[in-house]
Amino acid sequence: MNSLNKSNKARKSILLNVLFKVFFLSFIFLQVNSNAQDSIPISLLDKAKQISDQDQQLNAQRLTTFKKNQAEQIALLQKSRERLKQSQAVQAQLKTLFDQNDNQLAELENSLQKRSGQLGEVFGVAKEAAGELQIQLSDTITSAQYKDRLTSLDFSHSKRIPELSDLHRLWYLLQQEMLASAQITKFKGDVVTENGNIIATDIVRFGSLSAATTAGDFLLWHGESQQLQQLLKQPDNRYKNNLLGYLQGDETPVLIDPSRGQLLSLLAQKPTIIERMQQGGNVGYVIIALGFIGLIIAIWNSFGIYLTKKSLDKQLANLTQLQNNNPLGRVLHKLKHTDNIEENKAQILHEALLHESPNLVKGQSSLKLLTGVCPLLGLLGTVMGMIVTFQSITLYGSNDPKLMAGGISQALTTTVLGLLAAIPLMFFHSYLVNRSHNIIQIIQHKSLAFLNKSQVK
Repeated sequence: MNSLNKSNKARKSILLNVLFKVFFLSFIFLQVNSNAQDSIPISLLDKAKQISDQDQQLNAQRLTTFKKNQAEQIALLQKSRERLKQSQAVQAQLKTLFDQNDNQLAELENSLQKRSGQLGEVFGVAKEAAGELQIQLSDTITSAQYKDRLTSLDFSHSKRIPELSDLHRLWYLLQQEMLASAQITKFKGDVVTENGNIIATDIVRFGSLSAATTAGDFLLWHGESQQLQQLLKQPDNRYKNNLLGYLQGDETPVLIDPSRGQLLSLLAQKPTIIERMQQGGNVGYVIIALGFIGLIIAIWNSFGIYLTKKSLDKQLANLTQLQNNNPLGRVLHKLKHTDNIEENKAQILHEALLHESPNLVKGQSSLKLLTGVCPLLGLLGTVMGMIVTFQSITLYGSNDPKLMAGGISQALTTTVLGLLAAIPLMFFHSYLVNRSHNIIQIIQHKSLAFLNKSQVK
């Protein structure tokens, strides 16, 4: 019991000690916090007062500026109202003047119509003829030689009455155009080159149909720019040579374009043989390469067959003197220097013929293979071209044929190249097979005859 009482007293003393410390620390904290609160309001009031003074100054400046701008806006508004009144007054004056001019113009037109009488129809016909002639002259090559004559027909678009000088000019230009359209003449003029440069050169004009430079370059007339321009791609050299020959006095036919250069432009766009080959693409190049290889093989073997046949004919003309430069001489030479046993000679004849036959048919298998491969490659190119065409249709539709032209061109070009390569190779193969077969038959016939003759002896 005494021990329990002692422990309780110790606990109470500890609790009292802790409570005393907490109370003491709380007192100190409250004292410090009260001092801080006493100092904070003083600094906040000073800052608030300072900010308030600045806001009052700023508001005063804004109010002064607003009043100044308001006065300026009122002045501008007043000026705008005055200008509006002036504009309305001017508009009223102009409207009155316009009405007066309109009435005066109507009176003048009536007076003009009364005074012109039947000549009004004549003036109308003259204006209509001048307008048609102006359009015709703007689209003819003769305007390259006779410049600045279109402006003299501008009275066709005006309301004024044509004067006597205008009628004389109309008559003169009509006569000039009729005479110029039947003349072949030379003159100095400006030509737009392929690079866009303008040069002065000698030009020969064939009526109102065609024109060319004296150097042999055909020209195209542009009615909008009123200029002659070199064709971006000239026609074949034969047309140029004919033109140069005609200019030198030769009686050679000259190419005349009645469409003033349009047909020549289309003719110049005609692709050459090299351009057509390029349209075939990579497949076309392969076909061309195989075709050349086949031609080389065919020509080489044809030359060899020709030499063999030539030496064989010489040997047939003289069978007593055997030579080793032909297959018949080599076969007969082996038969002649063998034993007289029948089986040995027959075996040697067979071996000799087997030895000579590969030399006579050499290259024919390769030529036969190329003959069959070239059309197949052409078919491959056709399929690839059609695939490109269908892809273009899928992406862009079928409204524009130019988008499909590339694939169709490749398809048709490879087919043509394949056939052009296979057809001559087929003829060469047939020729070589027949020639070698004939030579082998001659060798077999003469060898058997020689063998039979030797056996009879």
